[in-house]
Amino acid sequence: MTFEKVSKPMRTLALLLLCTLGLAARDHATLKTGALLTGDLVSVHREGFFIELDEGPRFVRWEDLGAPGLQTSGQIVVLLPNGDRITARIMRVEHRHLVMTSAFIPEALIPTNALPASPLPAPPAAVPDLGGHAPQDADAKGALDEKDWNGSIALLGTLRSGNTDSSLFQFNAGLNRQWVSDRFNATASASWGRTEEEQTAKNALATTKWDHFYNDDLYSHGRVEVEHDEIKNLDLRLTTGVGIGLNVWRGDDAHEGLDLEAGTDYLHQRFDGADAEAGLAGRIAVVFKARLFDTWLLTEDCEIVVPVGDPAAFITHSQTKLETSLSGRWNLQNILDIEYRGDAPTDTSALDIKLLVGLEYKF
Repeated sequence: MTFEKVSKPMRTLALLLLCTLGLAARDHATLKTGALLTGDLVSVHREGFFIELDEGPRFVRWEDLGAPGLQTSGQIVVLLPNGDRITARIMRVEHRHLVMTSAFIPEALIPTNALPASPLPAPPAAVPDLGGHAPQDADAKGALDEKDWNGSIALLGTLRSGNTDSSLFQFNAGLNRQWVSDRFNATASASWGRTEEEQTAKNALATTKWDHFYNDDLYSHGRVEVEHDEIKNLDLRLTTGVGIGLNVWRGDDAHEGLDLEAGTDYLHQRFDGADAEAGLAGRIAVVFKARLFDTWLLTEDCEIVVPVGDPAAFITHSQTKLETSLSGRWNLQNILDIEYRGDAPTDTSALDIKLLVGLEYKF
């Protein structure tokens, strides 16, 4: 049957259905005036959003929206100020909050004031000339984007029951701050595990690190690390160190990059009540971060510490982390942690491997 042989009412109905399907496949914004904008959403920001219309791009401010506001035909990626992202569909805008949903998120509320600022230029402020000097360029930037204090807590673990009963739990916490030329990071973790009524994990670790950037790529750092591990018979390991770092690659995403570090550490450690050991050590580290499929963040953090007086007692550590956002503040994490010691104490294993899955909450 050809289209010409279909009755006029049927042809009209078919055309209406085609138009409706074409309209539904695009994003919509309802204005206070009642006008409906149909196009493709480009990006969302603290002040409003960009939408690509048939006649060209347009920026719409949140205060100009009516009900239901903004709706997308499918999932979009929304960037948050701390570099995280959430992938979901925008259903509507309520009280300056994006109401988003996906297969993993029943409903998430993202405040518009938590979104990144719009790239639209702001009107220049009037600055009086107090001495003949030109005012500082408001767009001048340092090596880093300034970020306020933020942090995270996470609970991870693994369970096994049946022929072998085992459990492993780990609590992680972190605190971060970033200025235009400096970056601060502090972390703490504690692990506890048992296998067939035998203690297999009981340790605690705390680290702090400060980076100072001289330009976009070169920085120096200082760090302090304290560790206690009953299973390794490690009463205390105190590490203080300084060094230099080089950012050899930086991706489009705020979290993507490749850093190489080298420096000198001072190690003070004591095993199972024995006399303390102390001395200098060299340290080399690599930190790699990249996005996978736009929704997953892969982080690989590797380091090797070699004591100057006893190179055979080297320590290598690798942590591979794969995480994805479940909502604006909740992340799903998978962590593979591997440590190898070249001169492990008697009755302890040189190789230690942990595989963990859990949830992280960011604040």
